[in-house]
Amino acid sequence: MTPQVDSKQNVSRWKIILLLIFPLFVSACYYAESARNLRAAIRSLPEQRWTPPPVEAYRDVRGAIHVHSYLSHDSRGQLDEIIGAAIQDGLQFIVMTDHATPRIFTEGLEGWQQGVLVVRGMEIIQERASLLAIGMTDYFDYRQMPLQEVVNRVKKQGGLIFAAHPRTYPGWQKLTGLDGMEIYDILDDATDHKTRYPRYLFEILFAFDRYPDEVFLSILDRPEEELNQWDHTLQSRKMVGIAGNDAHQNVRILGRQIDPYSRSLGFVNTHLFVQTLDQKSLLEALAAGRGYVSFDLLSDATGFFFGARDNEHVWQMGEEIPFQKGIQIISRSPQPGKAQLIKDGVVIQQTEGTMLSFYPKESGVYRVEWSLRLGDGWWPWIFSNPIYIG
Repeated sequence: MTPQVDSKQNVSRWKIILLLIFPLFVSACYYAESARNLRAAIRSLPEQRWTPPPVEAYRDVRGAIHVHSYLSHDSRGQLDEIIGAAIQDGLQFIVMTDHATPRIFTEGLEGWQQGVLVVRGMEIIQERASLLAIGMTDYFDYRQMPLQEVVNRVKKQGGLIFAAHPRTYPGWQKLTGLDGMEIYDILDDATDHKTRYPRYLFEILFAFDRYPDEVFLSILDRPEEELNQWDHTLQSRKMVGIAGNDAHQNVRILGRQIDPYSRSLGFVNTHLFVQTLDQKSLLEALAAGRGYVSFDLLSDATGFFFGARDNEHVWQMGEEIPFQKGIQIISRSPQPGKAQLIKDGVVIQQTEGTMLSFYPKESGVYRVEWSLRLGDGWWPWIFSNPIYIG
């Protein structure tokens, strides 16, 4: 081989190498820049924040529901890690829902733990359905029971029961006695768009080390299927909407811990309005639907309100209101955004700012969604529980 031929082959090799490296370089720049811009947008939000008046006689408490520890087969998380993460994220309560085992009642957390109220529960998987049983007092072997009997046994103990991962088993809607459903679950959102997996890998590879929260936020979109199921069910019965953190601390990709408890517990939260923070009041608020779901990794939604009023009364989320003229539906946001008022599953009013007001002309199930403007797009932020007029 002559030196000239050898030189041409070396040049060709370098061209191939550059052609392979260049897309990676462009991807690294793009994903890092995108994450950096999102962080800047989120950090600018407090400049626009205001403090709405408090809801009389109630306290807005923030927590995480659907949390797993080493008591579940798919987690190695330690209880002190969970409590430490809850404290770090500023949570007032968490609901533990390890996969059903008697050890929940001998080793699991319950009660006050370093200033965080822990409510005991468990996740029951039966007939392809996943149910969150919350506030149970005793374990029972459910494995040979029909699903409806499982629900009945939980209710007999005074517990609450919610449909988790509702998209995976539409048959949950035939069950009687359910208190509510997950209108959002982190795992479901992360896995519902498989075409996004290559993008996720690039983001983890090129941006996660510097912008872990922002990369984690890339899974977030409006839970269309769950909200459609919820609106449909609300036409025939009350159904409380909650967030499912589904926290396991068990996802490692490319050597990185993607879902530490400190991130998955603070990513999305269920807020409840309680008069006092204890288990009885918490479960009462949860059963009544006196609360809302918010993505607090974007911005803490404390201060949000949705309800109705007339000259004599103020009604909260979850309440039934006799239809009459003069009722005003109101919503307040602690952060400027876009509000959409939804009646029976249909958007009937949209406004931007921090306040929404509407005088209903007919009965129906009303709820509100708030979005935040971050960069060039609107991000889902708050999903209220409904009020039932008429």
